[in-house]
Amino acid sequence: MDMKHAAIIGCGWLGQEMARALIRDGWQVTGTTTTPEKLGWLRQAGIEPLLYRIGDPDPPAADLVIISATPSRTADYVASLERTASGLPPTANLMFISTTSVYAARADVFPIESVIPGRPEPIDERTTSRHSPVPIAELIRAEGVFWGDRQHRSAILRCGALVGPGRDITRLYAGRPVPDAGKPANVSPSTLVTDRVLGLTRDGGWGVVDNAIVQPRPTRAEAYGSGRA
Repeated sequence: MDMKHAAIIGCGWLGQEMARALIRDGWQVTGTTTTPEKLGWLRQAGIEPLLYRIGDPDPPAADLVIISATPSRTADYVASLERTASGLPPTANLMFISTTSVYAARADVFPIESVIPGRPEPIDERTTSRHSPVPIAELIRAEGVFWGDRQHRSAILRCGALVGPGRDITRLYAGRPVPDAGKPANVSPSTLVTDRVLGLTRDGGWGVVDNAIVQPRPTRAEAYGSGRA
């Protein structure tokens, strides 16, 4: 039987965690980077490296394509995603790594259905999150690229603060108070995200939106530490 092939577009810290999990599960994985110096790092991790930038023509084709691109590092974010998506084969299963920042304009307790991919509300146009200068509306429109006609082959994972090997968020506020310390935090351990990814590849169930965060949610003080050095 032919080995299944996955492509991770934007193979940074989280992308490499997902790639390792997929490789352990029997997948061949291509990972893209925009930095030539990182090609060797990906190859050493058993990932087939490829130079590619979101929005460029000829994205890597695969059975599964995971897009994990940081909005603040991608010019014309939604349009770039549209160009990449248009170059992918219609038979590919797509997974878009989104963010819980899409809820920023709403009450803190959020059901998934309160934000519909591709359909921002007027308040989203004038709201940004503490984590990104990109308007919330743009983040919601970005999700819409992988919805609509592609919904039956797509999944959207909304992640919060990413934690895992080499990524310790408790140091972010060292020496300073944690803002809104008593409010709940959205935290996404890499093991939780990769478990959701593997679950979808094994069981199907495409056409879903999921909050890939720890439940019950810790407070921001618990997640980020006391703020003391």
